[in-house]
Formats: sequence, C-alpha cells, structure tokens
Amino acid sequence: MEFLVGIATAAIHGLVMVPLARLQWRVPMLVVQVVVALLLHATSVVVLMRLGLLGEYWWLAASFGFGFMVYLFGFSALYKSLSLRILVDVLAHDPGGAQLEGVYQRVIERSFRERSEILEQGGLVARQGDLYAATARGLALAGRIGRLRTVLGVVSGGIYFAKRAAPGGREAGR
Repeated sequence: MEFLVGIATAAIHGLVMVPLARLQWRVPMLVVQVVVALLLHATSVVVLMRLGLLGEYWWLAASFGFGFMVYLFGFSALYKSLSLRILVDVLAHDPGGAQLEGVYQRVIERSFRERSEILEQGGLVARQGDLYAATARGLALAGRIGRLRTVLGVVSGGIYFAKRAAPGGREAGR
C-alpha cells in the first residue's frame, strides 16, 4: 500500500508542477520543486496515518523519493538542455531554417553570458578585460569537483580535467 501511495504522490507532484512551472518565482525552480515535494510527501504521510494505513514508512519514502528523482532528472534535462534550446530556436523560425549567427546570438551567447555572470557573482571567476580568470575560490571548487569525479570514476574530459596553460605558455597539469 505504502509503495503505491508513494508512486502516486510522485505522479501527483509531476501533475501539480505543470501549472506551477509556468509561473514566475522569486526563488529558483529547484526550491519550488523541493518545497512542493515535501508538502505532498508530508500530506501523504498524514493521510495514511489518519486512516490507520501507514505501516512501513520507508516503503512510502523510498517509492516517493524514487518517483520524485525520476521526475526531477527529466525536468532538469528539459529545463537546462542547450541542445533542446537550439532545436526550439531553429523550429521557431522560417521552415527553411534559421541563420547560424542568429541562433548563436539568441541561444549560445545568451546562455554563456548568464552562466558566466553566475560564476562571477559566485566569486569563482574574475573578468579581466576580455579574459576570464579562475579565482582561488574557483580553483578550489574545480579541484574538489575533479577529485570527486575521480573517486566516482568519471574520467572523461571536460573543464575539470582540462590542462591549463602555465605562465609563460607551458602546459600545466591539474
């Protein structure tokens, strides 16, 4: 019973989030997602307790948590996908296609500006004219993420494993 209620509550979460995701929030969408999930989960626990049907709480918690995480991963992939943004932008223009420069400016350049502003505001990079330089805080975070990736076996390339140019143009390791 608890397993089914947990899955059903996760499905209700997904349905409730459809209209809520269209509203403007002063907090990040992730915060809205988590608050709604906690409220729904707490409600399901209270309802089962009042009906005298709550036996094994962990079945409820595990099934709801699993359903919520599946939803959240799917939502995040759609919400943040740069490839999907490019496709939507191309489809929003002339059926014959969209100019590459326009797509770049509307999607890629805008996304880069937004993300670089986040990094600057977080003190992870500093802008120096036309250059971005990692701050001590940025290097420390990249180092922690790199170590975590190593521990978890994520060994593909990417910004955390990229070699940096040392002063004087020589290549430096991590």
